[in-house]
Amino acid sequence: MALAGLLVFVAGLCLGPVQETALFFRLAAGEQFLRSGHLVHRNLFSFTFPDAPYLDSAWLFDAGAAVVFRLGGFPAVVLGKTMLVLALAVFAYRLCRRRGVSPVVAALALALAFLCMRERLVERPHVFSLLGEVAVLALLPLVESGNRRAWLLLPLVALWATLHAGAFLATILLALAGAGVLLDRGGPRAALRFAL
Repeated sequence: MALAGLLVFVAGLCLGPVQETALFFRLAAGEQFLRSGHLVHRNLFSFTFPDAPYLDSAWLFDAGAAVVFRLGGFPAVVLGKTMLVLALAVFAYRLCRRRGVSPVVAALALALAFLCMRERLVERPHVFSLLGEVAVLALLPLVESGNRRAWLLLPLVALWATLHAGAFLATILLALAGAGVLLDRGGPRAALRFAL
């Protein structure tokens, strides 16, 4: 029941008209990629400096958004974003529950978090960074225990890097977790094991 309430609340924050103007550039870059099969390497959409080098670190987001737009226009893009944010909410809720937080407290804390970031719940690639951050946090216990499935972080972060440049946060989260291991367990041996 708490999770259902959280999802209704988050959907209410996400469902609305597109207000993100950068989406138009993203859709154009995605269309260019889908038509040509090549990444955009020049600033094609600038009338003042169209030959400037351009590195699109979110090229997979652009291509995916263009495909979704082809399927249903702006309503499909908003629904796609909403489904992604709802998946993020479910993932974060389950992570909280796995860490021992009660259902009501987890739902309320996450509702407050989503309320605080409501202006960031837009049709932009950084939404994938929010999902990536929660995925890294979910995999930290595997890293700490030395479980082989911790290697899932490598393809996860590689995929994340094609969706948004915020993938560098995975390194920061892992470094902070390593520092926590060093402080909690009081020795460099535990931190070295964590790093390996």
